[in-house]
Amino acid sequence: MSFANKLEFSEKKKQEISDCFLFDTNQPNKFLAVRSSSPEEDLEGASFAGGYKTILGATRDNLYESIIESFVSCLDIRVFSYKKHKGK
Repeated sequence: MSFANKLEFSEKKKQEISDCFLFDTNQPNKFLAVRSSSPEEDLEGASFAGGYKTILGATRDNLYESIIESFVSCLDIRVFSYKKHKGK
C-alpha cells in the first residue's frame, strides 16, 4: 500500500487550492492537468522532465488526490535512479 493514501490536505489548504481554480457550476466536470513544479526538476546537468507524474483529466472531485499523486511521484524509484546516475 502506498503512503500516498495516508496524505491529506487540511481544510484550510483545500480551500486555498479551490480558490485558485474557477469551477463553473454549469461545468462541474471540467478537466485539468495536474503536474509537479519542483525546483529540482531542472538542475544544472540534469532535467527531470517526464520523471514526475502528470495526471490528465483531473476533475473537481479528484483534484486533491491528483495533486497528492503527482507530489508522491517525486519519490519514484525512476527519479532516485536518475538522481544517482547524475550524481545529484
